[in-house]
Amino acid sequence: MKTLSQQEVNAVEGGIIPAIAAGFMAYNYVVAVYSATQIATGVGIAVGTAVTIAAAQD
Repeated sequence: MKTLSQQEVNAVEGGIIPAIAAGFMAYNYVVAVYSATQIATGVGIAVGTAVTIAAAQD
């Protein structure tokens, strides 16, 4: 089994750590967009329901 030199270890770490960080940032972005969409949909449903009830009472 080959033993990695310090330079090889540093090269691997230099590639993996930013990739993991980028993965977390992408995941957080997707979750934030999904959450915002869910909130916007909920607000839209609430407003639509209120308008429907108001119209039915007239």
